[in-house]
Amino acid sequence: MMINWGVQMPNGAAPSHNFPDRFFKNTFYAGTVVDPWSGEEFEGKYTPMVTREEFSRVQQIISTRQSPHPYRRIRPEFPLRGLVRCPACERYMTASFSHGTGGLYPYYHCANRKCAVRKCHAAELIHGEFRRFLNELVPRENLVDALREIVVKELQEQQRDRKVAASRVKNKRDQVTAQIRELIRMRAQNLITDEEFRAEKAGLM
Repeated sequence: MMINWGVQMPNGAAPSHNFPDRFFKNTFYAGTVVDPWSGEEFEGKYTPMVTREEFSRVQQIISTRQSPHPYRRIRPEFPLRGLVRCPACERYMTASFSHGTGGLYPYYHCANRKCAVRKCHAAELIHGEFRRFLNELVPRENLVDALREIVVKELQEQQRDRKVAASRVKNKRDQVTAQIRELIRMRAQNLITDEEFRAEKAGLM
């Protein structure tokens, strides 16, 4: 429908199929600007295209939509999808099954159309290479011992700091309690007035 209307992207291309989703989820059109670094939201100084109530209703409709074939981002057959790179163009590879005479075979492949190679790689080979890579990352025993000592030392320092802080709080509380008792004694002996008692007590609390 947008293409028939002649809607174009800033680069002159026609809207992609996922453009409406990005469009309807963009809070900018409801008068809210989001800081891309901190994620903090600010009220825009412009006239929004829709009210926040309308935007909320749209989000509710979008969230309740159910796809008959939901996309599974994480599959046990392809644990490295989105992690391994194409050896030719270094883009992240995707994965899928290939039909063969014996059934379905898992493969990782490059989805970059500009890649000069775009070769498919059997999942079994990539998984084996990754396992060998993990074995090379096993830390040496001396490094594990050194890390253990650092962690223990850090925990001991944190525990010591907590004890010191708790002791300071207790000492301060005991000091205030003693001063309040002294004020009560002085008031009972009419050494200070009620106003002086309340003023001194308020300064301690």
